[in-house]
Amino acid sequence: IQKLSHYLKTETTTLLHRTQNSPNQTVFYETLIAILGKSGQAKAGTILGNTLSQIREKNNLLPEDIHCMNKMIQALSELKVKNISQEIGTLRNQLQDEKEFWVETLPPYLKLLEIDGQSQNSIAQSLSYFQQGMEKWEQKKYDEAIEDFSRSISLNDSLAKAYQFRGVSYIQLNEIDKAIEDLSKAIQLNPTNCILYNDRGYCKQTKKDYEGAIDDFNHAIQLDPNYITAYNTRVTAKQEKKLIEEAIEDFDKAIQLDPKYVEAYTNRAFLRMTRAEYLKALQDYNQILQLGPPTFNIYSNRALCLYYLGKYEQSLKDYQEAIRLNSENWGNYFNRGNVYYTMKEYAKALDDFSKVIKLLPTKEEAWL
Repeated sequence: IQKLSHYLKTETTTLLHRTQNSPNQTVFYETLIAILGKSGQAKAGTILGNTLSQIREKNNLLPEDIHCMNKMIQALSELKVKNISQEIGTLRNQLQDEKEFWVETLPPYLKLLEIDGQSQNSIAQSLSYFQQGMEKWEQKKYDEAIEDFSRSISLNDSLAKAYQFRGVSYIQLNEIDKAIEDLSKAIQLNPTNCILYNDRGYCKQTKKDYEGAIDDFNHAIQLDPNYITAYNTRVTAKQEKKLIEEAIEDFDKAIQLDPKYVEAYTNRAFLRMTRAEYLKALQDYNQILQLGPPTFNIYSNRALCLYYLGKYEQSLKDYQEAIRLNSENWGNYFNRGNVYYTMKEYAKALDDFSKVIKLLPTKEEAWL
């Protein structure tokens, strides 16, 4: 207890001055309190409880503080805390969302679990293959990553993250059926992970199973109502089901959760354009340009909105900026030519249509 107390005392100041939040660390502290409490270590539980309260007030931990967790685990090992297998299982499941945490934190806990040496070796080797697979996955070597994840699963078939990342590797290789199978297995092992439902929903959406996809996205959102990605991904399935109003509501929710979510503004603007809601789309494009950095597509799309709103001069300015950013895109010249034509500036329109023909000789409308 003295070792644990001393460690917390020296590390707490550093932890509380971080600038980002790591919910997994809060889970760790909460679970550790439960472990110590059930082991009769009331004093240690009090120490951790007080630290957790301070951390919650600051709400600013970083996920990479794994070394902190490992030192605490080592302290517990030295204290020889026993009878914690169930609590460790709970912690292990809660921390699966971060592969570094899973790989680096579990092995020290094996010393605390009442399992034989052979089982420890199998789990440790499984984790080693999993870590190798993650390194290859991050390098986009998906075939090699799949091989390592498969080895990991052969040694420990209860590692949900191995199934998950083998599944998303299959997605990258467009082997969607295999991806669904792996993600479904991962969900069986870890049914409270919203990311798994979202990824499986994406797979079903790819196979045009839009009802099944929406069900998975809904489940992801039920598990975590603040999971922005699920709202943004669910939109495609809703569009295919002609649920346009609901799709826009999903973008509204995503933007509410993250007012700087450029992708949501972009996609919502596109949907509004298809519904001839040009003023609302214009507002979205204005917001996107404020968030930056600007792209030729955004200027081009805003220019089209301005054209449909009858603001031809402003439309021309946006097309000019779009062309400055990408002078090889024939669409900008074609659309600007239409603006000039509408304004009866035929010579300028002819010049733009001629540029279209030069860039894309098969564009019949430019010849006309």
